[in-house]
Amino acid sequence: MLRVVLYFTFVCVMMRLHTFPLFTVRPLYLTLKAAKKAFRDIAQSRRAVRYLQTLYPDAAADELTPDAVCIICREEMRTQAKKLPCGHIFHTNCLRSWFQRQQTCPTCRLDILSVSWAGKWDFFVKFA
Repeated sequence: MLRVVLYFTFVCVMMRLHTFPLFTVRPLYLTLKAAKKAFRDIAQSRRAVRYLQTLYPDAAADELTPDAVCIICREEMRTQAKKLPCGHIFHTNCLRSWFQRQQTCPTCRLDILSVSWAGKWDFFVKFA
């Protein structure tokens, strides 16, 4: 965001003193595009973490088998595990940090933000 402000300031100063600096158009465009992507990524990350807290049920004790290992941290899952719509189970804290980077299931790459939730959860529960 600071780069955008600096580019705009530079363009205004140059226009006041000389003429419009054409060489700043491309870097300004790329900076605005990167800022837009950063804001969109932050919004998607927050939405995924909110889904984690509200939509995903805690994994039941019978779902946590003795050999169940969280593939994110490679530790055994004993408590605080969440079950995703695709049926995969992970530690809650591991999923939170994973969703801050990308919003897919770590195992099958199901995009959790684009899943239509109406009726889908029942489907996954039946066949999981």
